Amino acid sequence: MVHEELDGLTKAGADYIQLDEPWLAHPPHGLTLHDGVDAINRTLSGLSGRLAVHVCFGNNAGRPFADRRLDRLLDALINLRCHSLALEFANREMAGVDLLAPLSERFDIAAGVIDVKNFYIESGEDVARRIRLCLAHMPAEKLTVTADCGFSALPRYLARAKLQAMVAGARIVRDEL
Repeated sequence: MVHEELDGLTKAGADYIQLDEPWLAHPPHGLTLHDGVDAINRTLSGLSGRLAVHVCFGNNAGRPFADRRLDRLLDALINLRCHSLALEFANREMAGVDLLAPLSERFDIAAGVIDVKNFYIESGEDVARRIRLCLAHMPAEKLTVTADCGFSALPRYLARAKLQAMVAGARIVRDEL
């Protein structure tokens, strides 16, 4: 069913599809991580355009439901058939950022540098520090910065301030490069 929805989007002209996967980090019904990867790969199979997978560690209300260590997912993630991974880092204090080295050999990375599960408003320098941590493990041309997840659970003023901080942090690092 999801494959049909995504196929409809590509036929309508969408050239970038991101599948948000809330169960890969905690597969239900006794399934394994590799079962989850197989389901994602079947879902994305045959689609055109750039394909991304967002690995989610919790819901949008900020309550994680899985072990949030990225290293335990590495063997499964490397088998995804997509172009890009969107990964949460900011809400985990950048834990696992060192895994960007092996992942970026295979994928472009959208690294979460804004914590959407926290009302703390990052400064541009906070964001720049997080981006620099990413760049210590991967090439700049493979990195996109993003928020950990969507902003639906945050008040609009807070989401706007966090986006402004993301832009400011990206500008700081761009100027350094």
